[in-house]
Amino acid sequence: MRQESIIFFKLPCNVSQIKLILFENYKQKWSEDILCEPKLKTYRLIKSLFQPEPCVTLNLSRAQRSVCAQVRCATLRLAVETGHFTQFQRTECITCVIWE
Repeated sequence: MRQESIIFFKLPCNVSQIKLILFENYKQKWSEDILCEPKLKTYRLIKSLFQPEPCVTLNLSRAQRSVCAQVRCATLRLAVETGHFTQFQRTECITCVIWE
């Protein structure tokens, strides 16, 4: 059945089936797009499935969400990188201690 006949003649359609088809098409396009983009080389190594990251679905405080976003965007200034300015001597990450 052609798409225009559904629109013009107002034939019934299964909305959940259409949503599923659109979602599968989007997942397929996403998979193809990350393969074609050279800037996403590291991203492809880390993420291969189209699904939300666990930190997105958790019930986190605003500060914890902020840290997760900074890690994902690679803007978090880690103590390993900045430690030589402050004589950082700890063997454990400060961020990890916050999560416990």
